[in-house]
Amino acid sequence: AERAGSPGTADAPPDAEVPEPPERLGFVARYVGSSEFLSQHADLEKLNICAHQCAMRNADEYVVEAILTYEKLPLLITDLLATELWRTHAFPHLLPSLASNRNVLRTYFTLYHECTLVSLLHTLFYHRRAVEALDQLSVELVDYCARRMASLAVPEDRNDAVRRQRRPLSGDARQEHLLGRTAAEELEEHRLETQYRSAVGSVAIARYLCEHFEALPLAAQARILETHDWLLMLVSLV
Repeated sequence: AERAGSPGTADAPPDAEVPEPPERLGFVARYVGSSEFLSQHADLEKLNICAHQCAMRNADEYVVEAILTYEKLPLLITDLLATELWRTHAFPHLLPSLASNRNVLRTYFTLYHECTLVSLLHTLFYHRRAVEALDQLSVELVDYCARRMASLAVPEDRNDAVRRQRRPLSGDARQEHLLGRTAAEELEEHRLETQYRSAVGSVAIARYLCEHFEALPLAAQARILETHDWLLMLVSLV
């Protein structure tokens, strides 16, 4: 199959920094937003950039091989689900406190962590052996993709994330908005942006899961065809 580009991921520079070995990755979701969490986010971002750079150049995909060799795929899926839970359930309650601290950049990187994971997984699942390595976690990933794709199908008049992408402010209106928004409004816009990017990225992941459908366990196949009916869901996104 022809390889698709990664949604929301910039082309890596020729001299991209070599990332830390994947075997050092550990699960730190309970410390979401901490220095430890952000340090691992930086490592994952470097891995993501290198993985996409290798894919674009048809070079040796050592990042993919290392993640599978050191069995870090379950960690990535667990991290993805935990970050989604933080965004949907914890962030709304923490927003007043986060806005009062004025540390918008730290919160943005925490929100963007989900996009980084989606982008890296998109590169991994181009390879059938990565899909085979999912095993029973494939059910969780199928459910995640279904939730994210469903969020894109919500009508625009009730979907702030999609409306911002289709009808962006421009010129003086955008400048006035950026100068006048509060810290809470800025963080909410970052949430909507990362929510949209992760949703678009989930469509790319869904594509590769469908291409390697026979490599999925029967439970995951049933979730795709019967529980969520991906075919019907994707029609609404066309």
